[in-house]
Amino acid sequence: MASAHRHMKISGDEFVAVLDDAVNTLEANDVGQGEQEEVLWASHWDLSIA
Repeated sequence: MASAHRHMKISGDEFVAVLDDAVNTLEANDVGQGEQEEVLWASHWDLSIA
């Protein structure tokens, strides 16, 4: 994920904000915890190399 978006210079804080929005949206639509974890795992990004 990091290599695909490195040129966008997204900060760690910006990425966390996107994840927060995603979790809020999933919760608002009654998506189960397991499915939420799958979405978050699929969007995993190693912030240490950003």
